[in-house]
Order: sequence, then structure tokens, then C-alpha cells
Amino acid sequence: MNERENGDIQVIARCAQILRQFEPGSRLRLGPLASELGVGRSTLHRYLASMVNADFLERVGEGEYTLGPLLAQLGTMALNSLHVIEAAGPTMRDLCQQTQETVVLSVWGGLGPVVTRVETPDKLIQVLVRIGSQLPIDAAQTRLFLAFLRDRRTVEKILLLVPDRRAELERGMESARREGVVIVSGYVLGLRTAAVPVLDARGIAASMAIVGTEAAIPDDTSAGLVQGLRRAAEELSRKLGFSGDYPGSMQE
Repeated sequence: MNERENGDIQVIARCAQILRQFEPGSRLRLGPLASELGVGRSTLHRYLASMVNADFLERVGEGEYTLGPLLAQLGTMALNSLHVIEAAGPTMRDLCQQTQETVVLSVWGGLGPVVTRVETPDKLIQVLVRIGSQLPIDAAQTRLFLAFLRDRRTVEKILLLVPDRRAELERGMESARREGVVIVSGYVLGLRTAAVPVLDARGIAASMAIVGTEAAIPDDTSAGLVQGLRRAAEELSRKLGFSGDYPGSMQE
């Protein structure tokens, strides 16, 4: 079966074949790679160019390629998120029980946060958040990640998608870095989310958030519920190896 007959499957298989040629610290060169894979240089060049455009690869020299930023993000997420999710469990359960509100953990998924763990209180009316959901730019968690992500190239790419809102988002990012909290109301009618960073030795590992009604979640970063969320996230961050000043500590 050739690529024209089953294009999608063959394209994925070829991309995987290219990625398997990498070894730690190595670079791929167009000529030797074409010989190794048994494909024409022009055909391989089209694959490589498309993979660069998709951030799977990065061009670093004349005909040389390394692994791209998207793969670095996904690889880091794959290695770290399981540890973060497991470590966050007891903290989230305690926080959920104390506040009687829904507690949500999200990790970065390339172009937005993805919900990876949810703890809900044992009460008659609950706010439910679906695990696996990718959150939009208006979510508190997304704004928090934009403030703390070390990969500023990804942040810039996202900001370029909403040029009319760039100034507003950048002001919110500065506030998030200063206070260590993002509070968003109205993304879902009647609900409010307060989100804080979970940090490790490399930077932001996840976002922990409390989601509830506007009546239950105060729109005030100094409120007791929000400060309890910050303390829980800071405690988890210390367990994950973070040793610096937790964002917003000077605001207390």
C-alpha cells in the first residue's frame, strides 16, 4: 500500500521513522537521512519542512535538524505529569475536604492546559470538570501558565493568535507573576476559578485550581480560601523539589 492510497497512516509512519533516527545529543542531516531511509532528498525535505512547521523538529543549520519544542514539551509532560498527578492526590483531597469545593489539577499540553485530576466534595450540588479537557485562553489556568511558562516562544505563539487582547493578557500575566494567583469569573456563567502554580526545580509543573460558584469563591487574592489554595500548592511544590520563593509570598 503506497502513501497515496493510505496517506494519513503512511505520513504518520514516515514521521515516526524519522524521529526514531535520533539518539541523545544527535542531529539529523538531510543527505545521510535520505540514504538511511531510502527516500528521495526532495521528498524527505518536504517531510522535514512540515515537521519543522509543526514544531516536531527544529532546523539548526544548513540541512541539520534537532528535536523541536513541541516534542520537548510533550516529553517533559509525559515524564513529569504522572509524578505530579500522583503527588498532588493527598493535597487535593485535603483541600477539597477543607473547602468543600471542586479542586482541579492541570498540566501543560502544548498549546493549553489539560485537566488531569479532579477532586469533588461530598455534597448535594457539585461543580464537575471533565478530565482530559483542554482549557481555552479565557480559563484562569491558561492565563497562569502563560505567566510562568519558561518557553516564551510558545507564549508568543499563543499571544499572536489574539492580537486584539494581547495588552490585556500581558497585564494579567504580570499580575499573576506578582501575586501568584489568577482569578477568573464568567468563563462559565455563574462560576469562578482561582488558580495557582505548582512548581518544581524546572519551573511550572501544573496548575492547581478551586472551581465553584461566584458566591463561594471570593474575587480577592487575599481571601482565606485563596490563601489556603496557595499554601497547599506551595507545600506540594516543595515536595516536588521547588526551593525558591513561591510567587506572591511578599503579598501575604
